[in-house]
Amino acid sequence: MELWLMTAAAHYVPSPSSYSGRALGRGNFRRFEQSKQLRRGGAMRSQVAGHAGCAPAGAAPGLRYCYAFNGGRCCQPRRILLVGDSLIHWVAVHARCPGELDLGLSASVTWRGRRGLCLGQLVDHVRQVLSPLLELCLSHILVHVGTNDVGRGRKRELMLLLNSTLSGVHDLLPNARLIWSNILPRREYYPYSDDDQPRIDRTRLALNKCARSICRRMGGYFVEHPEIGHEHAAVFRRDGIHLSPDGNELFLRSLSSGLANIV
Repeated sequence: MELWLMTAAAHYVPSPSSYSGRALGRGNFRRFEQSKQLRRGGAMRSQVAGHAGCAPAGAAPGLRYCYAFNGGRCCQPRRILLVGDSLIHWVAVHARCPGELDLGLSASVTWRGRRGLCLGQLVDHVRQVLSPLLELCLSHILVHVGTNDVGRGRKRELMLLLNSTLSGVHDLLPNARLIWSNILPRREYYPYSDDDQPRIDRTRLALNKCARSICRRMGGYFVEHPEIGHEHAAVFRRDGIHLSPDGNELFLRSLSSGLANIV
């Protein structure tokens, strides 16, 4: 259960000691009971989206905070983890230059790309990069993986692997919303012939469709990247796999706009 305190009365929740045995009116009694609940769940936080002066002392300006009363876990501020293969690695490097690592979001954003990452390695990768604090406070996790799996197995086998992988991430972080980032096309799928290229790309499309369905079932979301297509040579490097500076800029904008609609 998520508890959002949306009124000015939420600025201060009295502690039991504040009453010193005095008789409690109906309003004070309600705040007293609310205070006990929040104290059981952990340290009290006091921020209300859109209300000045409600953020905890020392909080970064512009961040969105909330009470999250999930079995005693408290989530604040909103934290987003982006994990994936080399495309996430290189777009993070690209974002570091113009200072856009936060994607323009009112949230704390962490990037953890790993070159060569495959579906079967994702859960272990997420487990490795999680710190105790990040695991406790993570609100969303975006995964961009599968690029290195397309063409390496039969479509049905890849779909089963995809399902087990996303389920594993969800089991690892049940309180974080899962976001699927669509697998991007390649300029050319090596070492396949020209005749095989459409078939391999259909596998990519099928995996994206399957992943979107899985995420919706888990209460998650997905982000598409319609401006990046294999027919646009300028968005790829010479290897036809990784993105050029222009391609990374398009990818960055797509991630930013997609996440802005979610978080």
